[in-house]
Amino acid sequence: MPFLKVPKLTREVIPDDALKALLSAPPDTKIGRRDKLILILLYDSAVRVSELLSMNVSSVNLEISIPYLRFKINNVIFIFFYRES
Repeated sequence: MPFLKVPKLTREVIPDDALKALLSAPPDTKIGRRDKLILILLYDSAVRVSELLSMNVSSVNLEISIPYLRFKINNVIFIFFYRES
């Protein structure tokens, strides 16, 4: 008897123009750059907002060749920086 195939969940992706508009919304101020970084982290890493809010300075390691964020003891997310075009 064959197994019942369960369709995989798919998630909608934000169109490029909408993503560019979202990332260009914060002003070029200290708070605006912080907000832009938060948006990039949320989108690129698919981290939960609660995990992002639980971060502190020791959760970030930028001193190695591939920077990473540590949210829990065994939950490490590597960051791949992109260049703006």
